[in-house]
Amino acid sequence: MTALQWVQHYSVVPMTIVFVLIVVATYWPGRKQEIEKQGRIPFEDDV
Repeated sequence: MTALQWVQHYSVVPMTIVFVLIVVATYWPGRKQEIEKQGRIPFEDDV
């Protein structure tokens, strides 16, 4: 049971690293045009 408690206690560190990597990959300066293009989808939708 000790190993399971250790993993549960320290799992916040890898989860934080994964979260930061996702944020960095999403908001990388070279991806600005792609993100803006996806952000305009609701405004350009034909209703």
